[in-house]
Amino acid sequence: MKDFISFMEKAWWRYVNEGVITEGVKEEIRESWELCKFYGVDPFGGVGEILDEDNMKIRLRQNEDLISVAHPIMENIYKQVTGSGFLFVLVDRDGYLIDRIGDDSIMGETRKLNFVEGALWTEEAVGTNAIALALKLDKPIQLVGAEHYCITHHIATCSAAPIHDENGNIIGCLDMTGLKEDAHPHNLGIVLAGAYSIEKQLALIKSHKLIDATFDSIHEGMLIMDHNFVIQRVNEIALKILNISKKEIIGMHIQSILEDVDIIEDILSQTEPYYDVECIFYGRNKKIPCRINAVPIVANRKIIGTVITFREEKYVRNVVNKLAGFKASYTFEDIITNDENMKKITETAKKAARSDCNILIEGESGTGKELFAQAIHNYSKRSKGPFIAVNCASIPRELVESELFGYERGAFTGANKEGKPGKFELADNGTIFLDEIGELPYEVQSKLLRVLDNHKIVRVGGTEEKKLNVRVIAATNRNLSEEVNKKNFRNDLYYRINVIKINIPPLR
Repeated sequence: MKDFISFMEKAWWRYVNEGVITEGVKEEIRESWELCKFYGVDPFGGVGEILDEDNMKIRLRQNEDLISVAHPIMENIYKQVTGSGFLFVLVDRDGYLIDRIGDDSIMGETRKLNFVEGALWTEEAVGTNAIALALKLDKPIQLVGAEHYCITHHIATCSAAPIHDENGNIIGCLDMTGLKEDAHPHNLGIVLAGAYSIEKQLALIKSHKLIDATFDSIHEGMLIMDHNFVIQRVNEIALKILNISKKEIIGMHIQSILEDVDIIEDILSQTEPYYDVECIFYGRNKKIPCRINAVPIVANRKIIGTVITFREEKYVRNVVNKLAGFKASYTFEDIITNDENMKKITETAKKAARSDCNILIEGESGTGKELFAQAIHNYSKRSKGPFIAVNCASIPRELVESELFGYERGAFTGANKEGKPGKFELADNGTIFLDEIGELPYEVQSKLLRVLDNHKIVRVGGTEEKKLNVRVIAATNRNLSEEVNKKNFRNDLYYRINVIKINIPPLR
């Protein structure tokens, strides 16, 4: 290592004084030195510029998830090398230092160079360094001594590895800095392992957030129990049905809220899912008749828990109607106005109702777009058929396709064992109202276009085409023509839904 350090010092002096690259200098170092020279970086400088307090606060907020995950990992790694003269630094995707931890000796030495939170550590700012190259080249890298462009950094060795999100995008960098005499290839391995741990933890947290969002988006009460039938998790619908707080129910045995012990034992002894069981839940000061489904959680051929979903009996009695679609309650008689423009719009809507063309309703939020959609449905020849309203913005991105077009059994992990019809199937011989259609993910738009073109759907995980007779009414509070120009919305889909346009003016 001493020979390498000496070689690089001579190569650096030669480049700075003569502009000549010595053979044997790594390609990425050579390219970076030349770029620094082009930028006009002072090779005798290397002191970082620090963000002002307000902009630093903004940057910390933008990276709070990264910091909250990375800091404990940095602390754990640092415990293994405490006293060895090293400093660990977390950097955001733009090269700003956002966290650091290390020995006092190296912390003090690097503070002279403003190597502190808020400093920008790019090539243009402070010359060739491991952080800048790791972010630029998207690979782990180690620099020793005079490989750095600025002479003030020649005392150091730096090892850095990029940090990626679940899609492979760079979101930051982890760096390990110490004196050049302590340079060792293992340092890069330590940093690489740390960056990998941060990536995995971030992915796990995102996965949990997705599960939480999916969990709370389910329109049934849901309880998750461990193998002792103690409740470990509950969704908001369950809390509402039982009129109980999460704090109260977590840790309860299922017998505390479910009346029939025989049913409990029967359900929980099953190794297969158990569906549509009548039972009584104990709510706050009342009994609640429900129907439940129970699905065992199996690992290594052992039941480690159970998921119970349930709905109140009074809602289950209407299951046939619900499977056929939601009822449209409003008619044109409910649209009362003295405004001449609104009267003309109502007449246009009535004419549109008599046809079977797709309709696009545009208007600001709160202007009554769904009221018009329901009125059009009830005025049309489809009035006895189902009216299915779908808010495209409220469905988790990962579930949009299965919600609209349904899925076959086994289509994905967590899917209903028997499969499930989508909103289009439920709207057969009726009307589907696609509210906030401008929020529909771009990749789903092409599949919706195909359905509008051939009037057939294929469930997720299936191959069989199902022919449907559905009238589409779409609504948006966006300017879809502008969204088309921005490439956020498909042009061909826009023209398929925009056969008849109804613009509802703002209520002001």
